[in-house]
Amino acid sequence: RLMNDANTDGDAAETMPRTGPSRKAVAWSLVGVLALTGVVIWATWDQIFTPVRWRDVGYDIASATEVTGTFDVFLYEDEPVTCHVRALDIDYGEVGIADVDVDPADGSEQRITVEIATVATATTVAVEYCIQK
Repeated sequence: RLMNDANTDGDAAETMPRTGPSRKAVAWSLVGVLALTGVVIWATWDQIFTPVRWRDVGYDIASATEVTGTFDVFLYEDEPVTCHVRALDIDYGEVGIADVDVDPADGSEQRITVEIATVATATTVAVEYCIQK
């Protein structure tokens, strides 16, 4: 039961006026919304103007000293790019690397397979980055 229900003289129950959120809460909410909007705009801007994207497709462990990795490259400008591919061991340590040059004359979408010599058995191959030359 509410305290105000104890009023026995029939008058309307006295209540505290309801107030909205404080100015401080409104200000912090506005700051949060603006910060989130900024992050979304930044991420979208970065995606829109990226000249190259890539997608890891798979890998094949040939031996303890060699692995083959396959990835797709999507070029959005007519500039050559270099992709840095890493072979990693079970502890995510780098055991081999390869830099692959991608020529836009071969198409804007390319599937590339690269052989990487390793110093230990690799358990995965992944593109670390692709950049314009």
